[in-house]
Amino acid sequence: MVTKAYAPFTAGKNKRLNEDKMTEFYIKIGAIVIGLLVILSSLVNIPSLVSKLILRKKSTVDTNVIPSVETKQDNQKEFLDIVSLWYQLKNKCDHFNLHVASEKLDEVFPLLNGVLEDEQVS
Repeated sequence: MVTKAYAPFTAGKNKRLNEDKMTEFYIKIGAIVIGLLVILSSLVNIPSLVSKLILRKKSTVDTNVIPSVETKQDNQKEFLDIVSLWYQLKNKCDHFNLHVASEKLDEVFPLLNGVLEDEQVS
């Protein structure tokens, strides 16, 4: 014989009501979680936060290591390429009588102007 304390769980009709209440409870919890995620996503940039946490890279650069000669040469080559491009741009501006652009280049790169003036003097 079933006691009254366990009767709601064993009766067919009451069991269905309990399942409906649990389903309703899960739906409410799901809605609350989704709402909190929407609010949180408007306050915090979640994709960048997740990528920082997941793709956290350890620093591979050792500060005690002296840069190699090849690295220094590559940096010098890149710098010389930039200077060369500046000269080309300045010469093109002068060639097409773009004096305002040439003057602006002189303002932006004043150290290279000194080099040009030294070359013109000698």
